[in-house]
Amino acid sequence: MWFTETAWPPVLICLVAVVLLLAAWMKRQRVGYLVGIVVLVFVAGGLFVVEARIVTDAERLEADIVDWTAAFQREDVDGTLSYIAPQAAAIRAIALAAMDLVDVQDDLRITDVQITIKNEGTRAVSRFRANATVDVKGYGNQGRRPSYWEVTWQKQAEQWKVIRVVRLNVVTGEPIGILQ
Repeated sequence: MWFTETAWPPVLICLVAVVLLLAAWMKRQRVGYLVGIVVLVFVAGGLFVVEARIVTDAERLEADIVDWTAAFQREDVDGTLSYIAPQAAAIRAIALAAMDLVDVQDDLRITDVQITIKNEGTRAVSRFRANATVDVKGYGNQGRRPSYWEVTWQKQAEQWKVIRVVRLNVVTGEPIGILQ
């Protein structure tokens, strides 16, 4: 488990230490300060390598959100349902009904992803915005539509599965009906 979602905070700490060592070197001209600077530069570079190799649960969930919504947009029934927990029958039924009702165009964008990991890493709540041009069967093209979602995930057999979906008002964040 990595202690931060990005390598930048520890790299910035290294850079501050480099500046302090550089100031100390300029004052005292000791080789030890230069060695410290070189070591910290390599440590900062190594932090980027380590961070790139470590995938946190939040990063995995963010990728799952993008993949899940892309499967829905492609109308890939098996792909869409693979992200929903088998015991969440109501959500599975709503997803199937929504796929029959709505066609999401190729301009789907997922933004403003916020993920909170809970219950010692076994449950997570994500909030994200999905924006796309949609066609509603029987009503035609509805133009570019924003939506805001809160999705609760449960870790099952080392995979994250959807157990709850709430559609939120894009302005107030208050819950609204899923198909509104």
